[in-house]
Amino acid sequence: SCIPIHKVCDGVAQCNDRSDESNCACDNLRKHCTALLAETNSLLQCNNGRLIKGNQICYQDDSLCDPGFDEVSCKNRHNCTNDGLVSIDKSRVCDGKTDCDNGSDELEARCKSKFFYCVNKTPLIVDRERVEDGIKDCSDGSDECPENTSKSTIFSSQVDMIGNSFLRVAFWVMGFFALVGNFVVIVSNILKLKTFSKNAAIVNSNGWLILNLATSDLLMGVYLLSIGIKGSLYSGIYCYHDIEWRSSPLCSLLGATALLSSETSIFIMTIMTTQRLFVVYKPIAMRNVRFRFTFVPTVVAWGLGLLVALIPLLRNASGYFTIAVWYPNTFYKTNEVSRLNMIELATRMTNTSPASWEHTKDIVNQKVPLFKIYRDVHYYGFTSVCMPKLFLYNGEETWEYSMAIITINFVLFLYMLVGYIVIYKKSTKRAPPSAADARKQSMQNRIFRLIVTDFLCWIPICIMVYISLSGVKIDPVVYAISAGILLPLNSALNPLLYSQVISS
Repeated sequence: SCIPIHKVCDGVAQCNDRSDESNCACDNLRKHCTALLAETNSLLQCNNGRLIKGNQICYQDDSLCDPGFDEVSCKNRHNCTNDGLVSIDKSRVCDGKTDCDNGSDELEARCKSKFFYCVNKTPLIVDRERVEDGIKDCSDGSDECPENTSKSTIFSSQVDMIGNSFLRVAFWVMGFFALVGNFVVIVSNILKLKTFSKNAAIVNSNGWLILNLATSDLLMGVYLLSIGIKGSLYSGIYCYHDIEWRSSPLCSLLGATALLSSETSIFIMTIMTTQRLFVVYKPIAMRNVRFRFTFVPTVVAWGLGLLVALIPLLRNASGYFTIAVWYPNTFYKTNEVSRLNMIELATRMTNTSPASWEHTKDIVNQKVPLFKIYRDVHYYGFTSVCMPKLFLYNGEETWEYSMAIITINFVLFLYMLVGYIVIYKKSTKRAPPSAADARKQSMQNRIFRLIVTDFLCWIPICIMVYISLSGVKIDPVVYAISAGILLPLNSALNPLLYSQVISS
């Protein structure tokens, strides 16, 4: 039988043998014909014999042919598979929803310029503009800890508590020498003091002072190794725990230990200098000096060191030593909100100034119950290594307290410097030394060396603090070297300088 010519290749088989729909344009989908089919509205015969119109090619989310020959090599579609038999519209690529079974439409390499991909894929993506905005949009918080961070820190990196490998090694090395070296000195001096009653008064005084100095320096070794160990535990994931660590009681305790060590060492060296002045100017009186002449000042030195180190840990109404709070929220672009901003927030909420720091936190917690203030970031939480901020600008939090500490240290080191200049001049005018005098001179030389090294470590820090307070910006690298190297260095060197166990 015959059929009208316009019904040939119209997609509907009129002949029983389907001959009217055979040999139509691009039978079985020769790939280069796909675009032509779509434009000319010609027919495509699928492998299963089904006929589809050209305008149905490259425009279907679900292929009409089985397999999807009609969706191969389409310019407006993304191929989910290498053979192109499964594809989706390109508008669905990088839209945050996985449409291809293999996830190729949402691959990070393809879409990273538009989205940030959460490490744990919950959710899969976050808009780039929401990365490092202070709010954890990824359930694991990885959007706040991207590899290529825009944040800058003094000590830490995104992966390590001490980002610089040299500083990391320095903490371990100085910590080891400070701990082991000072422990040996402590044991040695304890053994000497066992014959206390048989020793000369000045020998007991020197031994007692060295014992206490070594103890204070040993505390610095404990601090350095503790920071090193904690850094190892956080290696590779530090960014996720930064605020949690810096606001922790352990961080505050380690910071107080470091400050106790450094301040007590300075106070004890001041006592040593004073004693050497008395030995030079009152040699006869010092031969039979009572032990309490040394014991009482040493106890005072420890008391003052503890006072300086522990005051920042005490609660006070104004919250003076609180530099910030750990406060996850959606209205500040950070989880670490400064004390001044919290006071301002509480004031705006009540139209009155809070009566105290605790009152400030109570107001914010009550007015915004959706978010919780976890912990305060105290004086020692300024850096990842729990060191107080040394280089301060006038008006910054706690600048007065840090300035007072630096000034006290500066004055004491100047006193020690002047004292040893006086001792040197006095010693050069004396008669040739006897054997006993030679031993005293050896002790004096050791003490002089340790004071000079401590002076060389501390005075640059003091000078830079004063420069910073004048408004000059100090490079973070300088701070890292000062707080991470110069400050603890003398604790590691002191055993080598004054100990007869290691050096005569």
